[in-house]
Amino acid sequence: MGLEGLYYVTQIVAVGLILVSLGFVGLQLRQSNRLARADMTQRAIDRFIPPMQIMVQDPELAAHYGRVLRGEIPSSDAVKARLNWFFTMMLQAHVGGWTIEQESLVDERTIDARAKTIVRMLKAPHFKAEWIRTKRRGTFPLAYTNYVDRLIAEQAVVGPQSEQGNTPTPT
Repeated sequence: MGLEGLYYVTQIVAVGLILVSLGFVGLQLRQSNRLARADMTQRAIDRFIPPMQIMVQDPELAAHYGRVLRGEIPSSDAVKARLNWFFTMMLQAHVGGWTIEQESLVDERTIDARAKTIVRMLKAPHFKAEWIRTKRRGTFPLAYTNYVDRLIAEQAVVGPQSEQGNTPTPT
């Protein structure tokens, strides 16, 4: 093999090494993207913690919340105002997670549990009325309110789910 042949072999080896290094850069980029998505997912989940801590720290409000979820009317204007405030905080946490999920910045598998929480709240007549009022005020982006309305409609079609799993409740 002459010098020219050796030159071509070294060029082929150099190109191969460049391709291998590009492959490693791609793998590092993919791993970095996964870590960023995991961080954003955790941040989206963390948005729900402060509103939920309110219920843990205030057993009386938690009891009112449970009764309202079962369809009862809030016992006073003060309780109604606190529950509406809690509902708004939950929606703000949800819309934050939904927004970054729309940009593919979080793991889309995590939005389902948060969405089910919101849908569960919206089954209660009190929170359903507050949702309608919230939509009228234009508090949240139209795309988000349409998304939540679709969730409600889908739940109405699917029917209630049992508490122990995802199987429909027998009628």
